[in-house]
Amino acid sequence: MLTHKTLEFEWAVPETATLVKKARLRQRLSVYSEPCEGWKLSASTREGKTDVGVYLYPVDLKKETQVAYEIKATPETDKDVCLAKDWIKQKTFQPNTTNGWGFTAFLEEAALKRIGTRKLRINCKITWGDLSAAPTADPSQFFNKAEVSDVALVAADVQPPLFVQSFVLQKSPHFKTILDSEFSEASSTVHLPASPKKVASEYRFRGDVDEFAAFGARKLSGDQQPQQDIAASENDDPPSSPAKRCRLASPLVSVKDEEPVSLRELRLVKVPDCSYATLSAYLAYLYSSKPTIKARAKGRILQNITVETAPFELFSQLSRDYPEFQADVVDFVLANLDEVIATPGWKRVLTLLDEGKIPGGGL
Repeated sequence: MLTHKTLEFEWAVPETATLVKKARLRQRLSVYSEPCEGWKLSASTREGKTDVGVYLYPVDLKKETQVAYEIKATPETDKDVCLAKDWIKQKTFQPNTTNGWGFTAFLEEAALKRIGTRKLRINCKITWGDLSAAPTADPSQFFNKAEVSDVALVAADVQPPLFVQSFVLQKSPHFKTILDSEFSEASSTVHLPASPKKVASEYRFRGDVDEFAAFGARKLSGDQQPQQDIAASENDDPPSSPAKRCRLASPLVSVKDEEPVSLRELRLVKVPDCSYATLSAYLAYLYSSKPTIKARAKGRILQNITVETAPFELFSQLSRDYPEFQADVVDFVLANLDEVIATPGWKRVLTLLDEGKIPGGGL
């Protein structure tokens, strides 16, 4: 029985030029899309502010409804350029009301300048109804939770590994670029309590990631189950590389002698030439809906760039989405060109380019 519905629609904003002008003049203006299957969008400027907010509204809603939604803004003529993107995991919309929910300052002044003379296109993905049975738009719940993950990411200075769900990697162009299946298989075991409820909530992975504390391991609530159904529904594509499986040993929790212990098998994925700071920053950027964390993560990635990671950054989604980020990476590559093109990473991305597995990025 279908317990939730999904909808995706786009709005090419005809009043884009007026919106941008009003934002520049710090004057108020709101424009609305045509309704689509009971939902509509608005874009609004504010008095005294130079940004544009985007909001989702119900049309003639009959009952209280739980909604998850994702909103992305691009220029109409270039869907590959992301001006802004954010999501809400769950929000309650009330019946018989004109109130909407969304994001104030969704498009900041810098993003509005990038639109130029083009129209703004807003894409909205909505899921409503019984969200417990629906795929989530925010996969951060699968980051650093060994008890509901099936992949362990291993980088040069990451001990113990970072745990994710496999579909998270498949949804990220960056991880498709840097994943490496050519590594020696480990031979050990992950020791976890038999019940996920017994996993200690206070343990943390080591490393300099204090600004990403929200991504630390968290204790599962009593009614929260491993989300295998979500992983299956969101990962219809085959893995980008042959899977190697192993069992890892990590001091994740303190287990008393009398407590039963289960041995779990995870797929080990090596992230070559990538530091803990870079890896955790990428996960934070990809799966956080908080602009402050996303901004810090982007800065952390640039701060930790090396000749080994530069090829991956040059062809990453970040580089394609943010010209200023790409420009900094290109400057670094040009300043260290001989060293960069001598790395295994450079050879790998060129191979992936030839095979058509990644777009050209900043080449």
